[in-house]
Amino acid sequence: MLPKQEILLSPIQQVRLELYREFGDEAKEAFDFIIGNDAACGVAAPESVAPANPYKDADGVYIIYKDGSYELFTGHNGKENVKYVGLIYNGRHIAVALNNLGGEDKEYQFLKDGASAPEESVYYTRQMGICAFEDFAGKANTEHIKNEYDSEIPFDLLENGEYIPAMGEWGLLMMFASRINEALVYVGGTPLKGWLWSSTEYSQYVAWVVGFNGGGTHGISKYLSLSVRAVAAF
Repeated sequence: MLPKQEILLSPIQQVRLELYREFGDEAKEAFDFIIGNDAACGVAAPESVAPANPYKDADGVYIIYKDGSYELFTGHNGKENVKYVGLIYNGRHIAVALNNLGGEDKEYQFLKDGASAPEESVYYTRQMGICAFEDFAGKANTEHIKNEYDSEIPFDLLENGEYIPAMGEWGLLMMFASRINEALVYVGGTPLKGWLWSSTEYSQYVAWVVGFNGGGTHGISKYLSLSVRAVAAF
């Protein structure tokens, strides 16, 4: 007799199972109501969320290669043709560029001297009334900054799909900073260190930043100069 095998269910499959137990044949209607059709309503999913594969995409730090393949970082991985170091955590996939935008010592003003931003904006956490770490819309934020502001950040150096991480994405990366930095150094990149811009804005003149030397976060003047590290989804 073959040994009994445990069936692993995805989070969505678990929801379906619980609804079926509760509602029987009406489970599909309940599921459709709860999940909804976000695409039809114009609601975009967070850029860093990717469908989870429970047999492959376990939480952890990954080496991502130029051909799109990736493998869990072990310290014995291949070092050739590495594109990013990645993090998978709770279904989110975030790929970190190997170096700061423009070089390790390059710093940029969020807003150039004399430039301005609107007094009110739906992009400001102060106006939205949310904690900065609730913001995972890094890609949308980056497009907004690029198209609406006179910023010193060289967006033309971002590769296709890359963006400046929002505070929610930075928060996850900070949780695994030591292991991510170990992987970055292993493949010949530079570790996350010092103060880095996020794409999350607090108000007209203040944006959120993260500090990898001590794990701090602050809202600071957009006219100050800090480094930028790009990320991407994978």
